[in-house]
Amino acid sequence: MPENAKATRLFNWGAKLFWLIEIFRHDDNNEDNLCNYDASSSEPALTYMFAMVFLQNIPQAILQIFLLARGTTKSFSINIAQCACALVSLLLGSIGAATYHRYSSQIVAGGRPPVWPTLPTENRRHTTTGYCQSQPLVPTRQTNKCWQKGLQGDTPAGKCLLILFWTLFLSGRTVVIGIMLRFYPKIVLLVLSLHVVLFLLYYSSYSTINIFNKIFLACTAMFVLVEVGIKFQRTVYLYMLFIVSSVVEDIGLTIVWYVWGGWSRQWFNHAAYAVINCHLLALIVFAYYMAFEKPRTVYVRNRR
Repeated sequence: MPENAKATRLFNWGAKLFWLIEIFRHDDNNEDNLCNYDASSSEPALTYMFAMVFLQNIPQAILQIFLLARGTTKSFSINIAQCACALVSLLLGSIGAATYHRYSSQIVAGGRPPVWPTLPTENRRHTTTGYCQSQPLVPTRQTNKCWQKGLQGDTPAGKCLLILFWTLFLSGRTVVIGIMLRFYPKIVLLVLSLHVVLFLLYYSSYSTINIFNKIFLACTAMFVLVEVGIKFQRTVYLYMLFIVSSVVEDIGLTIVWYVWGGWSRQWFNHAAYAVINCHLLALIVFAYYMAFEKPRTVYVRNRR
């Protein structure tokens, strides 16, 4: 069985399990739950798995680092548990980011199951009439032949490099944000807000996506870049904007809390070195990925 087919069955099973639990929780008026159970598909489950990266994994890591920075407990075992929770959350968030970093381009060539109901794509018509318009994921019954520009799936080595990159990058960024929330919450919230505005201005040039998707993508850009519900244009410049702005923010915020934070525990000294080393190693890993493991561009014929 293909790998994506196994994933589809797994997510479909998860959705059905959710509605089955709801049926057992409510003894009366289960008609709606039964209908939802019968209509369960992979799409809502995939959407849930995708959203958990931003609704649970990354916020949980920031929360645990914030609690460590506040020193809410002096228990060594609790501190170890908080570190483990943060690391697991970062790893799961990194896997999610690596999975969806070029999702909309790779779904064209790889046949991956959809997360969003529709997907704007940049299509090339195999005629002299120009370009096709945005295409829905559900095929239409038209006979025009188009060439869809997409990307091949990442190799196993490429996936490992991406997970390593996002783990290092998110580790450094969440440590900075968690500690800054301890010392200067207003400053870090202002910086993150300006970061969202910057990417909202960038995404405003995309006319094929609605304002809600633009806001969502701009908010997720505080931590990761994901190509879901959008087809990236000028990808190199977008990644340069994301990496440079994020690294400058993180280094600047680290200087602020390191110099003026008034910290006393040696833990903060180690955290500052960890931030710098994580960002440096993340840049090296990403440069290697782009040089040797970047997916190839492909064109897939499609009927519209």
